Amino acid sequence: MEQNLQGFRLSPHQEHLWAFRMADPDAPYVALCEVEISGALDRARLAAALARVVERHEILRTSFRQVPGLVLPLQVIEGEAPVELPGELATTPWDPSQGAPLRAALADLGGSRHSLLLALSALCADARTLSLLVAEIAREYAGGEGGGDQEGPIQYVDIAEWHASLLEAEESLDGKKHWHRLGFLDGLDAALPFELRGHRGDGRFEPRTFPLVSDAGVMERVEGLARQAGVPPATVLLGAWHVLLRRLTARTGLVVGLSVDGRKFEEMRDALGPCARHLPLLCETVDDEPFSGLVARLGETQAWVGEWQEYFDWREVPGAGGTPRSFPFCFEAGDVAGPWTGAGVTFSIVRRHAFTEPFLLRLSVFRWQGGFAAEVQYDAGALAPEQAERLAGWYRTLLEDALAHPGRPVGDLEMLSGTERAVCLVEWNGTATDFGPPTPLNELVWRQAERSPERIALVGDSGDSGNDGELSYAELRRRARLVAAYLRRLGVTPETPVALAVERSPEMIVGLLGILEAGGAWVPMDPDYPADRLRWVREDSGARVLLTQERLAARLPAGTGEVVCLDRDWPRIEALGAAPGGGGARPEGLAYVIYTSGSTGRPKGGMVEHRAIANRLLWIQSAFPLTAGDRLLQKTPYSFDASIWEIFVPLLAGACVVLAEPGGQRDNAYLLDAIARHGVTTLQLVPSQLRLFLEQDGLRAGCASLRRMFCGGEALPSVLAARLFERLEGSVSLCNLYGPTESSIDATFHPWDPCDHLPELETVPLGRPIANVQVYLLDARWKPVPPGVPGELCIGGAGLARGYRGRPDLTAERFVPHPESAVPGARLYRTGDLARHLEDGVIEFLGRIDYQVKVRGFRIELGEI
Repeated sequence: MEQNLQGFRLSPHQEHLWAFRMADPDAPYVALCEVEISGALDRARLAAALARVVERHEILRTSFRQVPGLVLPLQVIEGEAPVELPGELATTPWDPSQGAPLRAALADLGGSRHSLLLALSALCADARTLSLLVAEIAREYAGGEGGGDQEGPIQYVDIAEWHASLLEAEESLDGKKHWHRLGFLDGLDAALPFELRGHRGDGRFEPRTFPLVSDAGVMERVEGLARQAGVPPATVLLGAWHVLLRRLTARTGLVVGLSVDGRKFEEMRDALGPCARHLPLLCETVDDEPFSGLVARLGETQAWVGEWQEYFDWREVPGAGGTPRSFPFCFEAGDVAGPWTGAGVTFSIVRRHAFTEPFLLRLSVFRWQGGFAAEVQYDAGALAPEQAERLAGWYRTLLEDALAHPGRPVGDLEMLSGTERAVCLVEWNGTATDFGPPTPLNELVWRQAERSPERIALVGDSGDSGNDGELSYAELRRRARLVAAYLRRLGVTPETPVALAVERSPEMIVGLLGILEAGGAWVPMDPDYPADRLRWVREDSGARVLLTQERLAARLPAGTGEVVCLDRDWPRIEALGAAPGGGGARPEGLAYVIYTSGSTGRPKGGMVEHRAIANRLLWIQSAFPLTAGDRLLQKTPYSFDASIWEIFVPLLAGACVVLAEPGGQRDNAYLLDAIARHGVTTLQLVPSQLRLFLEQDGLRAGCASLRRMFCGGEALPSVLAARLFERLEGSVSLCNLYGPTESSIDATFHPWDPCDHLPELETVPLGRPIANVQVYLLDARWKPVPPGVPGELCIGGAGLARGYRGRPDLTAERFVPHPESAVPGARLYRTGDLARHLEDGVIEFLGRIDYQVKVRGFRIELGEI
């Protein structure tokens, strides 16, 4: 055991840094600079100058020794710490117990040019230490022995003791209360919602840099705006950085770790050591505030942070609990200083970095050789290089727009380049597809009936008893036209709402097509729904005619108008015949009104036109074509719009619709049996049911005919998709579908491949927009968000519903003018869903948005995901 060890306690900042080092001993917590030396260099003279500087500053000879009984080490000043000048810089990790925190290397670049590399442990240096160190080396080299006549500098152990004593003194309580009272750490845990392609997940800090290049006039404009706002130029750069982070994190209140030099008092100006540290700077960003106003407020906040800097103590942070914490987002600004010339040589700092504690992102800006330089520094364990490059571009674009329009609201500043906007708005929405002239839905079915009149169109299943009736295409058309004629006699004209309350059966399809053929709009009323809901749907829709079945009529709530039982009244319907004339569907006419669940109040009726739903059906038939040999199991209750494509796509393709028995959709064993008995090739299940379906015994044998599986309605876990491929041995393709009722069933699709490049995602992506549909991810100001950044998913194009029946206020709120379209009257539907673009425009669902409608337009307040 060492005897008579003289040591000094760590400064509060060193304690913080020591915790990071203990958590990750191999992390590159280092201050590093490269110095170019031009001229006839005397190597021995340089070595002597460096030795004198090391002798003058104790922090350059300091080791950190663990003492039994103490949790933290002591600073021990070594009598000697020789520094050599090899050709390459040592890369082995620092041993803090050894008194050689400074490393140096000297490389001959040829042509009277040398490169001097200096590296210091983060426990002993910050960025300004490097500049001060180079300046002293240059002075010593120029003045020889005379350089040592200067007054001795203040030593870091004295600064450490002063700061520790200050925080322990009772007088410091007022200063500490300032930090606690202002809640400066409320936004500390804001997350950057990037697609973390480079994320390793091992918690190691791996800093990297990306240069931020701007044109020569940027700094002049920065200084001009700074003069107008009465702030330092760095505050303008900080303002743009704060706006960018606000956009990326969707936080209105955000903490940025502001690098403060720490040499507040005159006697500390030239002190070497880890004086600088990141302090919390909180700014509440208001999107309507002009950028110049934000900059002025930031200047005031910066001044406050500087005034009370010595009273911030990480040990006082609630919830720290001994675990080292740092700021994910940081900003530093400084002056590199130099060059220094003497004795025939010039010392110029080429690059300088101080990575003393972990961060996710830091903007580093500094004056350098009479100009201005900046770089985005990032943790390569969390962000890939291309993401950092992209982010640097966003900052540059945003800064230049802010400088050009300082009075513009910060929420309106552009951060995407013209090319990036074109990719998000145009390229990723290049879905234009020609399906021919718009055609009513029923006419599309009759075209197929003309081609294959004798082919079986419908099969009703009754479990073990076999078929419950079959209808050929010709017979289906004949019966539907009889119903249409009967409805026209009852006064049904174009867009007249007609309620349909039947069990799943061939009569359901006949009634549905009969309503469309008459020109009416069908209103599904699930007989299993509560009577109050059914009464509301019929009254709200204005349906004066109800098609049902005799066995159900007594269960339905009484109402005004006609009640037609498709079974009991069929002889009369058939006797009257298909009288010509009257009615008829049109492409722009209303096809159906489907009522949503009403989770936020009374159910609301989404009105969908023929041309909108036809586009969706024609798309899926073109993307995943069915043939005459296909059979699709129709099992979704027809009160859900997902049932529509189960019914109509097979009928457009000449395939067969197998109608599951009433209630059969709730019995997975029955579904598996029906698939096997009917040779079903195509099936749609919501993920929650798919999970149970995959647990059925005999699944592989029962699904031998199955070729296609579609999922929708819920987020599809990736593990569940993988489970499907495992259970069915890869014999079935899988496609994830997404879309609200207001977009005619689906707006996006994603064929899932177990070998794709997105295995790390918890859920299968929503994918890309379907034909003639556009999907935009927008922020609170209707601007497209960058790839990887969450935004509200908004839908435009051919699939949009007309709106909500009888709810013009709600229609106006959710179906809004298209801000990016030149087409008169173009609209977007706000889904209220939060999503982000992955690579190449693929969309990932993140959750629901907690939004509020404001007086002036609307503003999205992002809630927890």
